[in-house]
Amino acid sequence: MEPQCSSLGFLGITLPSFRRNQVASMEPGQEDDLQELYQFQTNLLDALVSCQEDFGNLLLLLLDRNPAILVKPPLDRLVPDLLDRAVKALDVLNAVSLSLHALHHFNRQAHIAATAAGQSQLPRARRALSKLLDETLPRSRSGRGSGSGRSLSWSLSRSWSTPRGVGEPFGGGIAGGIGIAVHTLSTLINFTMFVLAAAVPCVGGAAAPVAPLRQLQWSATMVGLQERIAEEWRRNEKKGSGSLYVGLLAELQGVDIRSKCLMECVNETQEGERKSKVAATGAELAEACWVLEEGMGPFEKKVRAVSLRMFSSRSEVVRCLDRSTRSASAASASPTPPAL
Repeated sequence: MEPQCSSLGFLGITLPSFRRNQVASMEPGQEDDLQELYQFQTNLLDALVSCQEDFGNLLLLLLDRNPAILVKPPLDRLVPDLLDRAVKALDVLNAVSLSLHALHHFNRQAHIAATAAGQSQLPRARRALSKLLDETLPRSRSGRGSGSGRSLSWSLSRSWSTPRGVGEPFGGGIAGGIGIAVHTLSTLINFTMFVLAAAVPCVGGAAAPVAPLRQLQWSATMVGLQERIAEEWRRNEKKGSGSLYVGLLAELQGVDIRSKCLMECVNETQEGERKSKVAATGAELAEACWVLEEGMGPFEKKVRAVSLRMFSSRSEVVRCLDRSTRSASAASASPTPPAL
């Protein structure tokens, strides 16, 4: 059955549906679904970078026409909210980077075991495997237990079930034009962080669901996708496989399964058979390590690019806000011309 899709037209990306139990069961054909989810992740990050660049250009154009615009309603509230969300997004991006760094450590330990097995250094292979199989990949503070069987699990924050989001109108609303643009970028930042925190086990990383303005064409699609992500997350969390891990779950399972096979080989194989069987199993583990490492690289680059763009964009908005504040102060300090 082909996965159902919906789209966020203003981003130019297609959003895949979620099949029941797709992460937990890994039935035949579901690796393709995970790759589709991974592609959605990378497209979403690209869209965020592009929107931030366009928004920066829009701000400069508006300031040239009306230097004090950012300190006037509704932007006097919307812009500080945008800056606050950028800071929170940087926190999530940092947590994602740390999580991926820990995954590199996990993979290196597996590679050490594979190399030792290939060189018939069985005590060294056994020590590396013992460390690896006790390894706990990063997850939220409420994650359960340790050990490789549960290391992919972390708990979805309960706060995610209550939308608090960025889209509530202020007073007379957010008006149109630039107000809609600021609201859209704030919503997109929060939505992207929500998806990232669901896809990568972040230590303490959390993002509230967004609540875009209902009159916007893409609002229902975004809210619906958030609900499906949260539902899928809770369902898989109960089965001990909560995180999608940005489409790398198949690769992670490959390392995990082959590590356990190698441990069994090292411990149980008869002396006469041990050397060839351990070497063959070690070679399979080395191949799985390579596949996982190759899968992580492109995504890490995307996360790094988004972090740099987020920091740069926030600095641009701060400079524009400062310029707007100084312009408004200068205008209020100017003497009022005498009445004729």
